[in-house]
Amino acid sequence: MAATIVPLCKFVHEAQRERGLAMLCSGPGGDTYADAYRRQNGIVDAAWRAVTVVADLSDDHIEQVSGLMPELARRRAGVLKGKAETGDLIAFYSRSLIEPALEAAAVAATLDPLNDPSRVSAFVNLLKWKERVGQVRAVGAAPGEDGPAVCDRANRLKPIVAELKAYERTFLALCGPAQRQHYDSMVGRAPEARRVNAIEGAIVGGDSAEELKKASPEAWFDLISTKMDMLQQVVLYFADNLAVAADGPNCRVVPRLPAEIQARLGVICDSPLFAGLSEQALGEILSQGRIVSHPRGAVIFLHGEPVERFYLVLQGWVKLLKGNAEGEESVFEVLTTGDGFPDTVIFKDAIYPVTAQAVEAVELLSLPASVVRERVKNDQEFALNMLAAAANRSKALISQFEQLTLKKVTERVGRFLLKQFIAAGDSRTTLELPLEKSVIASYLGMKPETFSRTLQALREEGIDINRNVVTLPDTFALCTYCDVDLATTCFRKSCPECPFHNET
Repeated sequence: MAATIVPLCKFVHEAQRERGLAMLCSGPGGDTYADAYRRQNGIVDAAWRAVTVVADLSDDHIEQVSGLMPELARRRAGVLKGKAETGDLIAFYSRSLIEPALEAAAVAATLDPLNDPSRVSAFVNLLKWKERVGQVRAVGAAPGEDGPAVCDRANRLKPIVAELKAYERTFLALCGPAQRQHYDSMVGRAPEARRVNAIEGAIVGGDSAEELKKASPEAWFDLISTKMDMLQQVVLYFADNLAVAADGPNCRVVPRLPAEIQARLGVICDSPLFAGLSEQALGEILSQGRIVSHPRGAVIFLHGEPVERFYLVLQGWVKLLKGNAEGEESVFEVLTTGDGFPDTVIFKDAIYPVTAQAVEAVELLSLPASVVRERVKNDQEFALNMLAAAANRSKALISQFEQLTLKKVTERVGRFLLKQFIAAGDSRTTLELPLEKSVIASYLGMKPETFSRTLQALREEGIDINRNVVTLPDTFALCTYCDVDLATTCFRKSCPECPFHNET
């Protein structure tokens, strides 16, 4: 199985390049790139044949890619005839071709008993990071980027860049000193990589329009390809050194993690609860966990039950509530990706102070309460993270109490909407409400009909609400509902128009 890792990584790299070239072929003057695309087709086919020579052909991921080769040939023909739809083409390359090959490489690395688990963790996150960089190359090289389409392209790039940044941070956190030194020598200090990093930062910050306008599809492809080639050298270095002891005889090794947790390590490590923890600490905590999924409306735990598990939201929304015999409920808090609950897990014999229910389909990391309590007692870094999370939640609840008792309903709704736009992190003027209106109304301490009337009143201020989509006349339309707490988190706080710019 170990013999397949390098061939799979080489295949993925060539398939990622073919995906980018397919975008260039699909744009104006695509005939210019037809020969390069055909040559890349041959390189990809040869790379896959090299995989099949050493791979277990009954492996599900290998079998999936092999079964897609006729479909790949059909898609290639469509690209050369100018009949390919770029969004569908990117999805095919990414999800159907590249993703299963990446998964096969990750599984092969994970299941090899000779491999160092800490290096495997870093390697898997590196693969995912590099794939997101490849997606940025493909989306940026896709046709149609003049006028309003520049903003559309920035919006399509932003979630990809956010993901790649999470995987990048996790990879660098998991690297030992020797690994980090090798990465820095290959990528970290390269001016091309730094320029790409600056563009990625601008995309996340919502300031990328000018950079995107300046970069033609060809220039974009070449620039990102330079970084992709650098990352490939790091990938091959890691693939060749997975079994090497991690940077010295006395180093600490992350215990082997369940594959389902390994696959979500980027999201987990991006949570403040796990920030700054050593590889050893991460492994010892997460090896005791499991991933659980709940459908919309499912009760995760009930008020009054003994605290037996601690949860971290990986995807979706969870509401914390109390209800009465008449079926009425009061929502105390709504949680999303990166939020952990309940804080009472640190106390022995504690009970759940509220009921937790899935607002939509959710995915959670579930940890035994006893593991969390023991870790808090013996790990100062983790204990400080837990205390910081509890302090931030207390601060948020105080702010929520202030809103409910001192603010008018219009002010509460306006502040809630502003908070969602700030959390989006860019200068967008359109946003879909993340929760059902009834949940938002309960959270804001009002009846659903009061919430609806308040939305209608906001329309008189030029704020359009069509079903669950909120559209602002400009990015500062809700700033009258801001306060100091929100302003400190807003990317516009340095603008002269911000009423708090001298206080933050």
